[in-house]
Amino acid sequence: MIFSPKIALTLSFLSSLITSQFSYAKPVTVYAAASLTQSINEISAIYERKTQRQVIGVFAASSTLARQIAHGAPADIFISANHKWMQYLLTEDRVSSLTLTALLENQLVLAAPINSRIPSSQIPADDSQSAAAINLAELLQNNRLATGDPSHVPVGIYAKQALQSIDQWDSVKSKLALTGNSRSALLFIERATVPIGIVYKTDALSSSKVKIVATFLAGSHDRIQYPMALVKHRTSVIDQPLKMQPTSASQSHAAAFYDFLQSDSAGKIFRQYGFSTLKNAN
Repeated sequence: MIFSPKIALTLSFLSSLITSQFSYAKPVTVYAAASLTQSINEISAIYERKTQRQVIGVFAASSTLARQIAHGAPADIFISANHKWMQYLLTEDRVSSLTLTALLENQLVLAAPINSRIPSSQIPADDSQSAAAINLAELLQNNRLATGDPSHVPVGIYAKQALQSIDQWDSVKSKLALTGNSRSALLFIERATVPIGIVYKTDALSSSKVKIVATFLAGSHDRIQYPMALVKHRTSVIDQPLKMQPTSASQSHAAAFYDFLQSDSAGKIFRQYGFSTLKNAN
């Protein structure tokens, strides 16, 4: 079938318009540490109502997400629970160094099932001497302590550092129930599968089924920071100042949500879940 030049031009314009609309409607995909699940979902819902732009959250261990992004997963924004896995993606040239910022900070706690006989006052918060005085191996007996796998899961890495700082790693390492992320460790505690576990403070606060037994001193482990950056798309050059013109509509939307995550509105929600918000960029 042969179209007149006028009809052909009209069809070309409509095709361009439809393509533009689909590009505009493409959701922003955020790959974020599992401990951010509830806060990111709530912030995304507010953003969607305000802008009519969809945000999809993908939550797992930072190590799992980083490896997926390195292999081309369609993420727009990455938020890690530690700097190690963000650095990995920087080395792989998969995230924009100019957009890297420290978004949040968390704390590490010992948590137990809500009906546990272990009193919250047994290991006072921020008292390393009292924490060191408690023999966790003796407390566990033949049971296990839940936390993330210290070989690659951030919460497990922090837990190992904290236990080493109070000279209890060697006596406890054979009694660990290792999980793939912080939320899975929390589930062990909620179900009373274990008598105690080491998780993020925000995870413990999010559950009515657990109680915080103690908070580890910040100096007993690396700072628990959540770095965030825009992910580079293979077909574009995104490593440029955000003030410059984005290379596509989808990147423009990603940059807008990236900014929203650092807004006062988002910060208020993060703080409600127990995070500390950070303004400094790394």
